[in-house]
Amino acid sequence: MVEPFYRGELVRNPRFDDWHNGRPVYWEGAVGVPITPAHTGYRMLRLGGNAWGPSEIYQDLTVNPGTFLELRFCGRVAVFGSVLQVSITWLNREERAVGSGLELVMALAHDTEYRHCVAVSNACPASVVQARVSFRIPSGGGQFDLDYVSVVAR
Repeated sequence: MVEPFYRGELVRNPRFDDWHNGRPVYWEGAVGVPITPAHTGYRMLRLGGNAWGPSEIYQDLTVNPGTFLELRFCGRVAVFGSVLQVSITWLNREERAVGSGLELVMALAHDTEYRHCVAVSNACPASVVQARVSFRIPSGGGQFDLDYVSVVAR
């Protein structure tokens, strides 16, 4: 397959190795805790565990209209019955959501094995300048160990 518009990796700190002030560098949101040993690199992120509500982590990426985003990540369930929501949301110049490029909901049984997930977004609309890639545990108590997040624009 010829890829004339390959634009490369967009995620910074994909393995959650670099931390500053209790959060992984370049990531925003209600952050979890660093976990070692990691599947790749030095650390991974345990998302969730809040007894009082949801947990989310996200990174905004610069994108070009017409591109597709290939999302890859790996991880494992840390608490039986956890639900993980994964999304790519298109943002305009004012950083307002103007649509969804990808939405996944994973109802996960407890499994100590790492799973590798791959998904491809819809094409980026013309009014979009950023894509928000987010991982969310929607309710308190759920936990997911997240490692190596990759987003490649094609």
